[in-house]
Amino acid sequence: MPNDEFPYLVNLRVSKDGNLIHALVVDGQTNFETARFYPLDYFKITSFTYDSVKQVLGISFQGSLFAGTKSKAIEVKGHLNDIPVSPYTCASVFSYLKGKLENNNRSDSYYSSLGGQVSDKNATRQYFYLNNGYRLSMISQKSFEHFAHTSVSFDSEHTSALEVILEKYVATTKPVISETYIKNEWKELKIKGTLHFKGILSVGNDKGIEGSLQMNADDSGVRSEFRESSFVISIL
Repeated sequence: MPNDEFPYLVNLRVSKDGNLIHALVVDGQTNFETARFYPLDYFKITSFTYDSVKQVLGISFQGSLFAGTKSKAIEVKGHLNDIPVSPYTCASVFSYLKGKLENNNRSDSYYSSLGGQVSDKNATRQYFYLNNGYRLSMISQKSFEHFAHTSVSFDSEHTSALEVILEKYVATTKPVISETYIKNEWKELKIKGTLHFKGILSVGNDKGIEGSLQMNADDSGVRSEFRESSFVISIL
């Protein structure tokens, strides 16, 4: 919390294994945040430790946060050590997608920083915005629970029972704080892969389905592989 010695509010959201979800610094009446669609381009968690026995964590971070535009930004760098954490039992099912992306002989972790699900009479659409600048959509004419304990292969021809679309954020504009999807700011990539659906999760009155993803992507001849990827999709 802000005080006379440190008049800022700092809020960091990370996954259990230290992947960045969102960062916020409040300076008076101004909120400085990570860019929505590609936060890892500007802000990084440089180290992360969690002691499950002592229930303490340490985290280091640095990068740029924005108040709407690139011209209004701040540079931040910090380290928190031995921060006590309390166990928390989730009361609902949260959708996420996480894994590793390999390209150019590099392997980097990713995590969904945003996501959502929309259903109508024609289809159910689940989408994930990954913190490395990709957007993955799954579109099905059936509820996702119908895929429990099955595997679905897909490609860019969109001929399978479950359509998968991978897009990369390519806009050259200033960092975006809005969550609005603008199609011409994204490039659809050629893909081929398999979704392996496991069983149904139940948390209270909520349900979800978990699974894993293996996918190869081609960006104008530059090939990438999504590996060790897992997901949970809430069932509405």
